[in-house]
Amino acid sequence: MTAEQVTAWSGLVVAIIALFGVVYVAGVKMARLEVKVETIWDFLLRRAMGEAVKQNLGTVNSPLTITEDAKQFFAAFANDLREFYKSCDPKQTDGQLMLEIERRFGERLVTEVVIPNQLDDRGACLLVALSIAKEQAGVSPVIDLAKPQDPSAKS
Repeated sequence: MTAEQVTAWSGLVVAIIALFGVVYVAGVKMARLEVKVETIWDFLLRRAMGEAVKQNLGTVNSPLTITEDAKQFFAAFANDLREFYKSCDPKQTDGQLMLEIERRFGERLVTEVVIPNQLDDRGACLLVALSIAKEQAGVSPVIDLAKPQDPSAKS
């Protein structure tokens, strides 16, 4: 093996090691970012429950109960919410479903519910929308914000 070949192979090995280092660091940073995003989302969902009660959209009787007034705010698209819920994967958490409601119905929430009814919190609207979707689909309208248990985790 010539000196040029040794240099070339050494450079290749160093580049591969550097690439693995970059991939590792990026993976760690992405995992940390994911945890932070999930923490912020959990905070917003808990805040939404408080806002729903504050704006008389629901009452806390363990569980949160949606008021009849709040249901009327969503009357125009309750059927759309039902169809949405029926099309969802039953393994999705309520938090995931609320994110999907925001993605699919976010603009309608603002223009048909938040603005006309002078509501302050979109998170509370997501809670109400999911509860209505569940109720319309014949499912218990209880919202469960607890994280699903990891079946591989040992108690």
